[in-house]
Amino acid sequence: MHETWLAALVVIDPTHHEDGQKLAFESIANVGKPLMLIGSLLNSINERYIYGPYAIEAGQIIETQEFWDYVKENKGKITSVSFDLIAPNMFGNSDDWDEDMRDFREQEQARKIRITINNSDGTIDPETKRMRQAVSYAERNSGSIKARAKGRKNYNSRDAAKRSYIDDVSETGVELVKVASKLVKRILGRE
Repeated sequence: MHETWLAALVVIDPTHHEDGQKLAFESIANVGKPLMLIGSLLNSINERYIYGPYAIEAGQIIETQEFWDYVKENKGKITSVSFDLIAPNMFGNSDDWDEDMRDFREQEQARKIRITINNSDGTIDPETKRMRQAVSYAERNSGSIKARAKGRKNYNSRDAAKRSYIDDVSETGVELVKVASKLVKRILGRE
């Protein structure tokens, strides 16, 4: 570290967990937006190892309850639902949706998949089995969801990404790393 450098703490747990592999990035406005910085880092890694067996992708962890609340409030008025999904390249759950996403990766070589469902009548039903699987997949695999309803405010899951807070931490540099290592489970939402 250098005294004049601005830095943000990054916590990574790449091991397999039921709730997936996770990364946390300290949000400091002067350093940059976490998702953009992580995206740049991962693009750099992926470009260096272009022929590797896996590509590293990251997205925000979302809370889908807010989506279901939006669906309930706007029943019969929803005109569009869009999913931006990361194609899996490792292990995971295995329902029809997971298998379809794996097929996109293996057969079409997709790393990201965007699906948009439109009906200007406002009769889209997000409560079908297939839509529930898509929402669940987005939640488990750092996807994002957007929705629109006639004459209503739009929904964007990125506006409600999960955040962890460490109360009253004034340490910086090496001391912050020590605090973070003690609180890693809380930071990654695994307490």
